[in-house]
Amino acid sequence: MKFLSARCTAPLVLAGTLYYYVKEQGQTDNTPSIGIIGAGISGSSCSHYIRNNLNERGIKANIVVYEKNDRVGGRNFSNRSLNDGDKFDRSIEWGGSHVIEENKYAMDLVDEFQLRLNPGIENKSWLHFFTSLATNAIEVFLPSQNSTDDTLVVWDNKNNTAAFSESTSILVNLWNTVVSSNYGHYIFPSRKTKSVVNDAVQQFVKVYEMQKEGKTFDSPQELLKALDMDALLREDYYNYMVNRHGVHANYFRTFVEPIVRVNYMQDSSQISAFSGLIGSAGLVSKFHAIREGTQSFSEHMIKASDCTLQKGAAVQQIKKLANGKYEVSFRQENDYKTESFDFLILSAPLEQNKISFKNVEWSDLAWHATAADRKYVKGHTTIVTCKDLKSEVFGYQRSSRLYNSQLPQYVHTVLTTENSSGSKDAHPFNVLGYNGTTKKFSEEGHLVFKLFSHSELLQSDLTNYFESIKDISHVYWNNPGNYPLLAPNPKELPTILDKQKRLFYSNAMESVVSTMETSLIQSKNISIMVSQSIVNDQFKKQ
Repeated sequence: MKFLSARCTAPLVLAGTLYYYVKEQGQTDNTPSIGIIGAGISGSSCSHYIRNNLNERGIKANIVVYEKNDRVGGRNFSNRSLNDGDKFDRSIEWGGSHVIEENKYAMDLVDEFQLRLNPGIENKSWLHFFTSLATNAIEVFLPSQNSTDDTLVVWDNKNNTAAFSESTSILVNLWNTVVSSNYGHYIFPSRKTKSVVNDAVQQFVKVYEMQKEGKTFDSPQELLKALDMDALLREDYYNYMVNRHGVHANYFRTFVEPIVRVNYMQDSSQISAFSGLIGSAGLVSKFHAIREGTQSFSEHMIKASDCTLQKGAAVQQIKKLANGKYEVSFRQENDYKTESFDFLILSAPLEQNKISFKNVEWSDLAWHATAADRKYVKGHTTIVTCKDLKSEVFGYQRSSRLYNSQLPQYVHTVLTTENSSGSKDAHPFNVLGYNGTTKKFSEEGHLVFKLFSHSELLQSDLTNYFESIKDISHVYWNNPGNYPLLAPNPKELPTILDKQKRLFYSNAMESVVSTMETSLIQSKNISIMVSQSIVNDQFKKQ
């Protein structure tokens, strides 16, 4: 779940021969050509937005998208093999899975492609009622149907105990949050947190109006300066909220820290205040899951942009030619091929693709990007199909809280407060979340859970938490990783890599924040630049 729905991030090209493609389309050799490397959310949206911009001006162009894998979507993809009989009619996401209503570009895509949203999550939790804190980012992991057995635990890894546990009884929740937990530690910090996050979100969404007016930015830092938010990159999120704004440390650690860990797999003291505020935007908005899965964004945009998609095409070299074009050399099905383009967009992390460059006249900050030395979180996603979760592991059978008989029998969601462990028994995951049911393995159906962790979870680990495991699926995000380390004072990576403004790097945005929506914002930025250049070139030829 991320604003703008942790990483993930982000996160939105090659033909057989462009000559053949051009002649088949009945176009001239003067038709502008755009190459895009990567068909994730960034690359697919660049293709889509550029095509839309040029269509509005009646300009034809050849767009070719290279994707080294056999599917599009990048780090957004779904485990659709579990969809048979899924009564919630939704995909099981390996990566980013949610959008909020302030995500203008993502919500526009939902409307454009008539995608289906799961019911929004807003203002229904007990915590919101008592503390005015919209805990949507926590609730998002709960089942969408009304059930008295759906509940949440926030687990304190340091002290190996439940820092908070939700009940179906309003009286129990009132006791847990207001009486036994100290009223002032929850009521007032929640309002302060919500206010600070909301102010940041409202400041950031001004970018949409800027882009509507055709404004562009040469780097993410330049965008934040224009929004008067660049200072947020210079301190960590924990210090910004607890020390600068006076949010109570216990409250922040219990309710905000877990959200950051779900989004970025990093603690609040490890990330910038800007990343933290954007990642916490679900506190002040309404969440939706895409029933078809977030991978469907890229699938639809690639199709709508009428581009040439080349799957299994691994780009190896980019060379600046004497005529100003960029030649792309790639390997596909054991063949080595080349093609040249007027504009070239790198829409995948350079840390992931070991591409060599020749004859490029680099822009001033390009070496920050081409060094390809960003550090990434290399995490694991595990999907477990089972009979149920062992709720007693989280203390539900041993609770001594008031109105114990009203506590639910089942736990469906567990968030954790920090990476460090003060006990050998501390749970080895960042989040454990309920993801619906499947009838793939039996008519009676099985529950599906998803876990994010820093280390691989073996079956011997998982049997501690799940009953009658039927299936385990696993992905290790190691190339380059789930998300970049979003530490304060990141290097300034340029959007424009060359002096001629024909070579672009959409993944520069991930150095400051890693979400689907910010990837779309960066793609919109590049599409404006490319479209304006093409229009200017067309004008000069007249």
